[in-house]
Amino acid sequence: PGNFYGRVTLNGMKSDPETGKKYLNKGDTLSIVLQMINGYAPYQALITWGDGEKTEQDNLEKNEFTFDHRYNSSGTMEIVISITDKHGKQFIATIPIQIK
Repeated sequence: PGNFYGRVTLNGMKSDPETGKKYLNKGDTLSIVLQMINGYAPYQALITWGDGEKTEQDNLEKNEFTFDHRYNSSGTMEIVISITDKHGKQFIATIPIQIK
């Protein structure tokens, strides 16, 4: 079926003044905003947050949605986002983040 495009925005990240690298403090909440560019609603979302937690949602009717997750552990995490539209096309993104 192929793929469609999406835009991912991470809100809540801090920036290390020495290295310029972005990170999130342990205990803070990361907010992910997903904008689907050329897919067709309704969407199914599966987000693996990298700390053992997952978020699944079906029947997302809009082309933009927000997911929040609070990190209670530290280290390097890998967020895997998988969105499937009504035609079975997918948007997949893998985002590494640092939790301090």
